[in-house]
Amino acid sequence: MAPITFRSVGDEDAQFLRDVYASTRADDLAILPEGFHEQFVDSQYDLQCRHYRATYPGAEWSVIEHLGMPVGRLVVEQTSRALLLVDIALLPEWRGQGIGTHCVEYLILRSKNAHCVLHLSVRSDNFAAQRLYARLGFVGIGEAGGYIRMNFVQEKRVK
Repeated sequence: MAPITFRSVGDEDAQFLRDVYASTRADDLAILPEGFHEQFVDSQYDLQCRHYRATYPGAEWSVIEHLGMPVGRLVVEQTSRALLLVDIALLPEWRGQGIGTHCVEYLILRSKNAHCVLHLSVRSDNFAAQRLYARLGFVGIGEAGGYIRMNFVQEKRVK
Protein backbone atom coordinates (compact mmCIF):
# COMPACT_ATOMS: atom_id res chain seq x y z
CA MET A 1 0.00 0.00 0.00
CA ALA A 2 1.27 3.43 -0.94
CA PRO A 3 1.65 5.95 1.87
CA ILE A 4 -1.37 7.43 3.52
CA THR A 5 -1.16 11.11 4.37
CA PHE A 6 -3.29 13.53 6.33
CA ARG A 7 -3.96 17.17 5.60
CA SER A 8 -6.05 19.75 7.39
CA VAL A 9 -9.58 20.19 6.14
CA GLY A 10 -10.12 23.34 4.08
CA ASP A 11 -13.20 25.10 2.76
CA GLU A 12 -12.68 23.34 -0.59
CA ASP A 13 -13.33 19.99 1.13
CA ALA A 14 -16.94 20.68 2.13
CA GLN A 15 -18.58 18.59 -0.62
CA PHE A 16 -16.09 15.75 -0.24
CA LEU A 17 -16.69 15.54 3.53
CA ARG A 18 -20.44 15.56 2.99
CA ASP A 19 -20.06 12.72 0.45
CA VAL A 20 -17.95 10.70 2.90
CA TYR A 21 -20.64 11.21 5.54
CA ALA A 22 -23.39 10.20 3.11
CA SER A 23 -21.52 6.98 2.34
CA THR A 24 -21.68 6.03 6.03
CA ARG A 25 -25.47 6.36 6.02
CA ALA A 26 -26.22 4.05 3.08
CA ASP A 27 -28.40 1.75 5.19
CA ASP A 28 -30.52 4.66 6.40
CA LEU A 29 -30.84 6.07 2.89
CA ALA A 30 -31.99 2.70 1.54
CA ILE A 31 -35.22 2.89 3.54
CA LEU A 32 -36.03 6.51 2.68
CA PRO A 33 -38.01 7.54 -0.38
CA GLU A 34 -35.66 8.81 -3.12
CA GLY A 35 -36.72 12.44 -2.83
CA PHE A 36 -35.64 12.67 0.80
CA HIS A 37 -32.00 11.49 0.48
CA GLU A 38 -30.35 14.90 -0.05
CA GLN A 39 -32.40 16.60 2.65
CA PHE A 40 -31.68 13.79 5.13
CA VAL A 41 -27.93 13.77 4.44
CA ASP A 42 -27.67 17.57 4.55
CA SER A 43 -29.50 17.87 7.87
CA GLN A 44 -27.76 14.92 9.54
CA TYR A 45 -24.32 15.96 8.35
CA ASP A 46 -24.91 19.51 9.60
CA LEU A 47 -26.04 18.18 12.98
CA GLN A 48 -23.02 15.90 13.27
CA CYS A 49 -20.59 18.71 12.42
CA ARG A 50 -22.21 21.07 14.91
CA HIS A 51 -22.15 18.36 17.59
CA TYR A 52 -18.47 17.56 16.99
CA ARG A 53 -17.46 21.23 16.98
CA ALA A 54 -19.38 21.94 20.21
CA THR A 55 -18.28 18.77 22.03
CA TYR A 56 -14.69 18.65 20.74
CA PRO A 57 -13.76 22.29 20.09
CA GLY A 58 -10.05 21.52 19.87
CA ALA A 59 -10.43 18.63 17.45
CA GLU A 60 -8.22 18.31 14.39
CA TRP A 61 -10.19 17.69 11.19
CA SER A 62 -8.15 15.94 8.51
CA VAL A 63 -8.66 14.57 5.04
CA ILE A 64 -7.12 11.13 4.62
CA GLU A 65 -5.30 10.90 1.29
CA HIS A 66 -3.93 7.98 -0.69
CA LEU A 67 -1.47 9.01 -3.43
CA GLY A 68 -2.79 12.57 -3.11
CA MET A 69 -6.40 11.50 -3.63
CA PRO A 70 -8.90 12.18 -0.82
CA VAL A 71 -10.30 8.87 0.45
CA GLY A 72 -11.73 9.69 3.89
CA ARG A 73 -11.82 11.89 6.94
CA LEU A 74 -10.33 11.75 10.41
CA VAL A 75 -11.40 13.78 13.43
CA VAL A 76 -9.13 13.57 16.49
CA GLU A 77 -8.99 15.51 19.74
CA GLN A 78 -5.82 15.53 21.82
CA THR A 79 -5.37 16.77 25.35
CA SER A 80 -2.37 16.37 27.63
CA ARG A 81 -3.84 13.15 29.02
CA ALA A 82 -5.75 11.56 26.15
CA LEU A 83 -6.07 11.16 22.42
CA LEU A 84 -9.64 10.62 21.29
CA LEU A 85 -10.52 9.19 17.90
CA VAL A 86 -13.74 11.14 17.39
CA ASP A 87 -14.49 9.87 13.90
CA ILE A 88 -12.92 8.03 11.01
CA ALA A 89 -14.71 7.32 7.75
CA LEU A 90 -13.57 6.13 4.34
CA LEU A 91 -15.35 6.18 1.01
CA PRO A 92 -16.75 2.68 0.30
CA GLU A 93 -14.33 1.92 -2.53
CA TRP A 94 -11.39 2.45 -0.14
CA ARG A 95 -12.65 0.30 2.73
CA GLY A 96 -11.05 -3.08 3.40
CA GLN A 97 -7.68 -2.10 1.91
CA GLY A 98 -5.75 -1.44 5.11
CA ILE A 99 -6.22 2.34 5.13
CA GLY A 100 -8.27 2.33 8.33
CA THR A 101 -5.70 0.06 9.98
CA HIS A 102 -2.92 2.41 8.91
CA CYS A 103 -4.79 5.41 10.36
CA VAL A 104 -5.42 3.72 13.70
CA GLU A 105 -1.81 2.50 13.89
CA TYR A 106 -0.72 6.11 13.32
CA LEU A 107 -2.91 7.20 16.25
CA ILE A 108 -1.50 4.41 18.44
CA LEU A 109 2.02 5.62 17.72
CA ARG A 110 1.00 9.22 18.30
CA SER A 111 -0.55 8.34 21.68
CA LYS A 112 2.55 6.40 22.71
CA ASN A 113 4.81 9.31 21.77
CA ALA A 114 2.60 11.70 23.75
CA HIS A 115 2.37 9.26 26.69
CA CYS A 116 -1.40 9.50 26.73
CA VAL A 117 -4.30 7.08 26.52
CA LEU A 118 -5.97 6.49 23.15
CA HIS A 119 -9.70 5.93 23.25
CA LEU A 120 -12.69 5.83 20.95
CA SER A 121 -16.34 4.89 20.78
CA VAL A 122 -17.77 2.56 18.17
CA ARG A 123 -21.40 1.76 17.39
CA SER A 124 -22.40 -1.46 19.07
CA ASP A 125 -23.72 -2.79 15.75
CA ASN A 126 -20.50 -2.01 13.83
CA PHE A 127 -18.91 -5.43 14.20
CA ALA A 128 -16.30 -4.92 11.48
CA ALA A 129 -14.88 -1.86 13.24
CA GLN A 130 -15.01 -3.62 16.60
CA ARG A 131 -12.98 -6.51 15.19
CA LEU A 132 -10.43 -4.12 13.72
CA TYR A 133 -10.02 -2.24 16.99
CA ALA A 134 -9.75 -5.46 19.02
CA ARG A 135 -7.14 -6.83 16.61
CA LEU A 136 -5.11 -3.65 17.06
CA GLY A 137 -5.17 -3.89 20.87
CA PHE A 138 -8.28 -2.04 22.00
CA VAL A 139 -10.51 -3.38 24.77
CA GLY A 140 -14.07 -2.46 25.63
CA ILE A 141 -14.44 -0.48 28.84
CA GLY A 142 -18.15 0.28 28.79
CA GLU A 143 -21.27 0.79 26.75
CA ALA A 144 -23.75 3.66 26.56
CA GLY A 145 -26.29 4.92 24.08
CA GLY A 146 -25.61 2.23 21.50
CA TYR A 147 -21.84 2.80 21.55
CA ILE A 148 -19.00 0.78 23.01
CA ARG A 149 -16.18 2.80 24.52
CA MET A 150 -12.75 1.26 23.89
CA ASN A 151 -9.24 2.06 25.08
CA PHE A 152 -5.98 1.02 23.53
CA VAL A 153 -4.06 -1.16 25.95
CA GLN A 154 -0.36 -0.34 25.97
CA GLU A 155 1.90 -3.35 25.72
CA LYS A 156 3.31 -4.48 29.03
CA ARG A 157 7.02 -3.87 29.36
CA VAL A 158 9.24 -6.77 30.36
CA LYS A 159 11.48 -5.86 33.26
